[in-house]
Amino acid sequence: MEQNSQIMQKIKIFNGEFHKIKFPLLDNFDSFEYKNYPIPAEIEDVPGIYFILGKDDDILYIGKALKLRNRLSAHLSPYSKKSSGSVSWIPISEIKKVSYLIIHRDILELFESFYFYFYKSKYNHGGYSYKNISPL
Repeated sequence: MEQNSQIMQKIKIFNGEFHKIKFPLLDNFDSFEYKNYPIPAEIEDVPGIYFILGKDDDILYIGKALKLRNRLSAHLSPYSKKSSGSVSWIPISEIKKVSYLIIHRDILELFESFYFYFYKSKYNHGGYSYKNISPL
């Protein structure tokens, strides 16, 4: 019974704070032009949301990472093998730019699901998405 009370209290706090969250538009993210591997040195191993963009600034992929540098290196490396056996499941030739937002690790999934909801991407299939979130 007490556990339910604690959960309800957390939900009340979350509902009260949720409306205060401002989700930045993609135009306000930091970004870098992708020319070749490796990725720029200023990208750190911090939590963040990232968009991999194509030649016409179309969104190829939306992702989250606890260690942004490691995750982007894995996506953008021409040398890493993906589970499909191909060198990259996002063709390197399609990538023009990467935009990213550094955020606290506790809200990574919230931000990712928000961006999934408002932006469509070419290579996000299945997995975690806003459809998996139920209203409180």
